[in-house]
Amino acid sequence: MGTSKAVMVVVTHPKHPLVEDEYNDWYSNNHLQYVLLSPDLPSASRFKQTRVIKGSMTPYLALYQVEWDDVRAAQEGYASLAKKGIGAEWNRPPGNALEVDWWSYYDKIAEAGDPSPDQDPPNAILVTFSQPDGGLGKTSIFLSEQFESWHADHLKDMNDCPLVRGSTLYRIGLQAGGAPPPGYITVHELNSEASLSADQIHESLMDWMRQAELRADPAAMIEPNAPVGLLYWGYYDRITTSLKATEEELLSGRD
Repeated sequence: MGTSKAVMVVVTHPKHPLVEDEYNDWYSNNHLQYVLLSPDLPSASRFKQTRVIKGSMTPYLALYQVEWDDVRAAQEGYASLAKKGIGAEWNRPPGNALEVDWWSYYDKIAEAGDPSPDQDPPNAILVTFSQPDGGLGKTSIFLSEQFESWHADHLKDMNDCPLVRGSTLYRIGLQAGGAPPPGYITVHELNSEASLSADQIHESLMDWMRQAELRADPAAMIEPNAPVGLLYWGYYDRITTSLKATEEELLSGRD
């Protein structure tokens, strides 16, 4: 997703349903813009989960495009904001509204189709989290190579589907905080109409896959000891997107 070299993935949720509106207002209208003050983070989008097919995940996901070749340098750039005290008064989360599950940086290693530019993000996405050994702790270079080879074909398969406009595979580059993240994330951008529900999108995708001649064997995701260990599969709708602005532009709007 996007044209950048990497992505920062942040999974969060409100601590209580009663503060969900407050949490969303702060995250969309304060925090996204604050993080984009970091060097070489051109844009960010927030998404809300609409359906889960496998696994579990709290409902809110933020994807920050990263233009650094070195994701460690990107994290250092973000950390420097707090040290400088930039925007600290309006970036502070309200009360106890925010719970961070995990955030990490991922390097882009493959893509297919026509992933969207940062200025035109998709309205809906399909996201999978996976591990070459299915999370059994037996990852090897051989398994990783099998995994990435399978995904290269899988991305091409998905982009033969009219529902998909672009797909990107990311590999973990840096765990920044929270719980241990998955080793790989795939983002499929959906050409979905606003009137279609996640259930309708999923059923249409499954109908297409049952009839298509696929390069990548779906059994590789679900059979025991298969090279592709699918941990999570979920659908999301986009909440909002922010583009980079200068510190002066952001702070002037808060006077």
